[in-house]
Amino acid sequence: SRTPAGVLFLADCTEGLGHERLVEVVRDALAFVAVLTHGSLASKSQVQEITLAMKVAKEAVVANHGAAPALKCIPVHIRSFRFPSTAELRLALEFLLKEPAEFEVQGVEDLLKTIAVHISIEAP
Repeated sequence: SRTPAGVLFLADCTEGLGHERLVEVVRDALAFVAVLTHGSLASKSQVQEITLAMKVAKEAVVANHGAAPALKCIPVHIRSFRFPSTAELRLALEFLLKEPAEFEVQGVEDLLKTIAVHISIEAP
């Protein structure tokens, strides 16, 4: 269920969508854009949204017998984001999610391996 404008900013959903509605929104999306900042990997909600989007995209590939997924996951980062090593990422996820499932770790790793778009917020 896309919005009339075609865009939904999860950051604007202050009341939260709830897990089932979030799954529905992500499955219906054409793209999932994760804006990565210095606090992204410390945000439980952002990490959960990333892992959900990556899981939905992978499920679509399996369902389409290897064809490209309908959902495109696009990382966008600003200068303050530092790409972590694999060990740093695992430690951050263990701290944040306590016992992260392998699909959660793999989802975040896969997104971070995707060539990210850099956006400068300091531009005049």
